[in-house]
Amino acid sequence: DAVMDGKSAIRWIRSNARRLGIDPARITAAGYDFTGPYQTYGENLAYGGNTAGIDLNVQAEIRYDNLFLSAGHRKNTLNEPFREVGIAHEQGMYNQFHASMLTENFATSGTEHFVTGVAYNDANNNDFYGIGEGRSGITIQAGGQSVTTPGAGGYGLGVTPDADTAVTIRQGGTTLATLDIDTASQNAKLDVINTNGQWELALSASADLASGIGRARLLGKDNL
Repeated sequence: DAVMDGKSAIRWIRSNARRLGIDPARITAAGYDFTGPYQTYGENLAYGGNTAGIDLNVQAEIRYDNLFLSAGHRKNTLNEPFREVGIAHEQGMYNQFHASMLTENFATSGTEHFVTGVAYNDANNNDFYGIGEGRSGITIQAGGQSVTTPGAGGYGLGVTPDADTAVTIRQGGTTLATLDIDTASQNAKLDVINTNGQWELALSASADLASGIGRARLLGKDNL
């Protein structure tokens, strides 16, 4: 069944970590703690460049596109047991080229699921987050915790898995929305979007909108 398949995948990744070039010691050295009954990790690496110089923002999109078009790296990105990701992107000289190097570390540790996403201004009206569109000052409260988005707009909150995780979204002293979102079986992506002064939510999990923002759209392919 799906649970046994997931456990088998975790065992296989851990037993083949060295052959795949994954070093868990580097992940823990960066401050990540492996705890709980199910622990797994994976890693994607990509680099490229040229002799004339690079635009790091452009290179980030190229690196990500190339990783996703690679079957093995795409499996890592979409591997269901993973619940957290850490990303780093650096530029510098490598083999006499102006290069960009991107690493993505995926992992699962502990028992929490996550309400995570980004707050942004959809300045170009393409229904997609772009560099420079992040919105700061949006506070997300869930599971007895809260976080306020920085300039890039991203956030994440660990919660106890529940089919009705209560979420409150605020801007300053104003409550923008309250809702219940399903985190029982997996993470839930919740984006807070402002387009031409109108607020909208984008969700990857089933949810009941209780008050405030009344416009929402679905992300992903699950049967929501």
